[in-house]
Amino acid sequence: MLRRSCVEIDNKPAAVTRFRVWRIAIYIRLSKEDLDKKDESESVSNQKEIIKEHIASFDDGNEYIIVDYYIDDGISGTTDDE
Repeated sequence: MLRRSCVEIDNKPAAVTRFRVWRIAIYIRLSKEDLDKKDESESVSNQKEIIKEHIASFDDGNEYIIVDYYIDDGISGTTDDE
């Protein structure tokens, strides 16, 4: 049987808010301006910081955990593998 948690206020049930833990993987792709750079590009580093700051700004009570980064550094959307 499904049970719901609730609190009664003035004999009226009120829903209990449940917060979640989100495990996040982040995908970052190289900017075509950085295609010729040998080290991790500035574009990738900037994207990583912007995304981390954006996730940290969430104020909804949930917990967000970055578990991995997938980075295509050296590969762009215009790279042809042929």
